[in-house]
Amino acid sequence: MFSIDIDKNIITDVSYENVNLLYPHERIIDKNKNVLKEKFINSHGIFFISSIIICNESGLIIDGHHRYNALKELGLSKIPVTKVNYKSKKIKTSKKNDICKKLIIKKAVSKELFKPKSTRHLILCERQKEWFPITLISTLFQVKL
Repeated sequence: MFSIDIDKNIITDVSYENVNLLYPHERIIDKNKNVLKEKFINSHGIFFISSIIICNESGLIIDGHHRYNALKELGLSKIPVTKVNYKSKKIKTSKKNDICKKLIIKKAVSKELFKPKSTRHLILCERQKEWFPITLISTLFQVKL
């Protein structure tokens, strides 16, 4: 099992959120989304999924664009999310941290999406003082179609 120690103030909530209140910031690769949808459909209506990581203030999707789109297309109105304090300096947008978080939020809200996989959000592990993919803080949820 792999785990990281993060600042306890980063995760603000783990819950379900209305899909219409979330803002993607990247376009997706349809093939990847369709593979997920097929996997979910073939699960006989019940499956486990990692939560979508979102900004607790803006609803920006930080991680999970393909899962979000697959679940939305399958008709789910509420999806599992992990809300985080996106303002934290312990979250960065890529190894170089070369895309400003404010720009990401602005583009998402205006529906001016970046190309797929433009960001690779990372989170600081307090114990190791190393950066890891933010998806590691997702929570597993059981979902029913």
